[in-house]
Amino acid sequence: MKKIFLILNIFLVAALLCSFAPLFSVASNSYWGYDSYDVITHPNAPAEITSYPTTVKKVSNSVYTMSCDMAGIGTLSISLIEESWGTFNLGNWILVDKNNTSHKFVDDSTDTEYVHRYYHSNGTTVPAGGNHGGEALEEIKLYDGESGEEILLAVGQSITVNVLHVIQKTCLIAFPDANGDSINDYNNKNIDYEESDVFARLTRKYTFTGPQIKLNVDYLYTRDVYHGRNMACMFPVNKKYSDYCDMIDKNGNVIKTIESRPYGDTSIADYAGPENSGYEAVRVVVYSKDYPNYQFDIRVNTVKDSLNNFENGSYKTAYWDMNRYANKVYFSRYDHSKSVLHEKNTQLHTEAVWMFNYTDTPREPHSGEGDIDLTDNVAYKKPYATSGEYRAGSNGYDPTKDPKYPDEGGITLTDGKLPVSKSYLDAAWAGLHNSTPAALEKGYSWVTIDLQGTYTLNKIVAYLAPSLGGGVSYPNRVVAVGYDNKGNEFEIGQISVPSQISDTDAYLPFELSLNGVVADKIEIRMYRTAASTFISEVAAYGVAGGSYPTTDPNPDPDPDPDPDPDPDPEPKYSVGDINGNGKIDARDYLLLKRAYFGTYTLTCAEEAADVNGNGKIDARDYLLLKRAYFGTYTIE
Repeated sequence: MKKIFLILNIFLVAALLCSFAPLFSVASNSYWGYDSYDVITHPNAPAEITSYPTTVKKVSNSVYTMSCDMAGIGTLSISLIEESWGTFNLGNWILVDKNNTSHKFVDDSTDTEYVHRYYHSNGTTVPAGGNHGGEALEEIKLYDGESGEEILLAVGQSITVNVLHVIQKTCLIAFPDANGDSINDYNNKNIDYEESDVFARLTRKYTFTGPQIKLNVDYLYTRDVYHGRNMACMFPVNKKYSDYCDMIDKNGNVIKTIESRPYGDTSIADYAGPENSGYEAVRVVVYSKDYPNYQFDIRVNTVKDSLNNFENGSYKTAYWDMNRYANKVYFSRYDHSKSVLHEKNTQLHTEAVWMFNYTDTPREPHSGEGDIDLTDNVAYKKPYATSGEYRAGSNGYDPTKDPKYPDEGGITLTDGKLPVSKSYLDAAWAGLHNSTPAALEKGYSWVTIDLQGTYTLNKIVAYLAPSLGGGVSYPNRVVAVGYDNKGNEFEIGQISVPSQISDTDAYLPFELSLNGVVADKIEIRMYRTAASTFISEVAAYGVAGGSYPTTDPNPDPDPDPDPDPDPDPEPKYSVGDINGNGKIDARDYLLLKRAYFGTYTLTCAEEAADVNGNGKIDARDYLLLKRAYFGTYTIE
């Protein structure tokens, strides 16, 4: 009997100890597993936090909170919250500042870690992960990341460590399953899953170090799966703290600063706001007007496994103006094209970081380089020439006057900077006068950019001023022209006026999509409707290289390969009337073009073919003659 009481006393003492102190298992590092992540570094970014006193508390069987004291700032807490299907996902981020004011940065209404869309056999895409469910928890354990000891907490208990590891083993489940059950049937616990429903096994490895979370995820696919768009990681954030999002590329350059509508704004229906996608950003910084010292730094370290190097997808990194109360960052890979197959036994290993920073120097919206998308912009910082700046005198253009709206340093038009307000005084503008000698001679203002090499282009964008008053307005016609590596000119196409123009637009993007046009130089021609044209930037997107046609780059629409020249060799011709029939018609243009390319010998006087009167037959002559035939140019 005494022996029995002794054993009972031992159990009671052990139980009492458990109620007052957390238990540790035997130290071990084996729980971490894979540790060879292919990561990049982020230039100009704050260093990752490797150690920070962090208190983890088991609030209930469904909630853990991780909190830290930030000296002079307040206490930050972040939660892991159990979902109805069993996994624990990142939820509330709350700062109680030094004045005891609570700031709820993130709530638990949406997802942060990942969402995977895969194709079911019926051709539809189905999500798994995040707040979409379709994921099962197999195990969750907590560890002291320094000692490797497992942490066992009873409800209400807490412990402080410098590095906290939370390891979740989960599996992604395919629905509808063989029985036709839906993902909602599973999420609502109406059914359980079967092993045959699993398509991938995951190990989530969270590292909490104070105001930073690092998440490593190891994937093992257990069957072949075609993927749609996947979200590698996300960040939903209250609009009060997220007016701006800086998109930052792998070189540490800000590609673009995106501004969202303010908190509570109802001008756009919820979930119908702009998604601001397509940026090749591996890092973002989110901040606000009212709390500019609070900054959220989110980065992806595994660009290949997390983002597929931005291949097979157009959505890329996005900042969604989600609703009147929140914005959301997305880092994505792939598109909904069913083109990416992950075969059975495929492994992926990803790493992402979320960091809250408080800085003494408030972050300002980026209004310098990077206002436009610099990714593959081959015109960025390239030299250029123009038809002449705005120099106003008593009789219009006066070359003796200084430029009133100058092209500062000859770099304004390819420096990546756009105006931040609807004002002709903004330094991002260069004012081109439509009465300069060059503009008057040609009938348009122009900018010619030397790409300093041969490029294959897929898009050209000219950023022009809207109607600003004082004789400043956008042109009624904009044409893009190219030059090959021998200086030969060819028309690329007409750039349409933007279909929607708002009274608040600070600038107008005149955009022309191309299908692999090869050029060494590009020229933007702006046909005047006002005294001056203001232009801020010319961007050309493409890749290095490309080949030019060995024959006429402007094929003739006339199927006649050998038009008959006029038999009379010595009549008097008027300018442009190449065949001497007394009018300018399509045959004149065709004969002059063939003469320029050496496939036809002119029998008329050279004066008739020298349309621009510069004493020689060149590409401009046949282009002007073509315009004259179509009624867009008058030969004098």
